[in-house]
Amino acid sequence: NKAGLMSDKEYHTYTELFQNMSNFLKRPTVIIYLDVSPEESVERIKTRGRDMETGITLDYMQGLHEGYEEFIQDISKSVPVIRVPWHEFQDVEDIVNKLMQQMQQMHNVVALE
Repeated sequence: NKAGLMSDKEYHTYTELFQNMSNFLKRPTVIIYLDVSPEESVERIKTRGRDMETGITLDYMQGLHEGYEEFIQDISKSVPVIRVPWHEFQDVEDIVNKLMQQMQQMHNVVALE
């Protein structure tokens, strides 16, 4: 609600619904985060030229990016996060192979107590 795009009542309803739904969701085993700067995101939006995306500002994208960074920092305490720099589009097969290698390495880590 920082951006003021929802009323307090709408935001409360949204967060309450999210909390209730979260209770039924299974925690992921890994999160793959395709990391793109807000500036690159805005450029891609302009390039696509979709009517529904007009009016999305750099300020909005910066706020969204900050929110994602906070979420990733918090969730990474309990769920492994693989951050993929996505400033340039890459071959999906190559990325999948790299991700599979990283996931395999994560499974090979043994915690010592």
